[in-house]
Amino acid sequence: MSTNNETNTKSLGILTILEVGKKIHLSDFDAIKRWLEKKGITIYKETKVHFVYEIDVDVEIDKIRVRDLKVKNPNDWQDLYKKIAKDAAVYDMVVYDLAGVTVTTPTTKIRLTSEADKDLYKKLIA
Repeated sequence: MSTNNETNTKSLGILTILEVGKKIHLSDFDAIKRWLEKKGITIYKETKVHFVYEIDVDVEIDKIRVRDLKVKNPNDWQDLYKKIAKDAAVYDMVVYDLAGVTVTTPTTKIRLTSEADKDLYKKLIA
């Protein structure tokens, strides 16, 4: 039986730059910082320690795999990712970030043969 005395507080975990390096298999401090900057992850500095939020790193790591799932399974990538996601918060953030992003590129060229086609095309791209 659970009681209401238990608190459901969630704290955002933090990682030092070197701890991030262990997760992404890099050991050079500058290379880790470049990876973080390339991914758009903010590096915070408190006293002499540089750190990032763990969820930001986990989201960027998962995005690599999820983009591949999205290309191979465009209709059910979210269901597949949900099955392999380790954390619900990371799942929610990745889906939020990638739901509007289209990974595939068009493979069909359009040939406009009539004036009606050209007018329709202009309306569609406007």
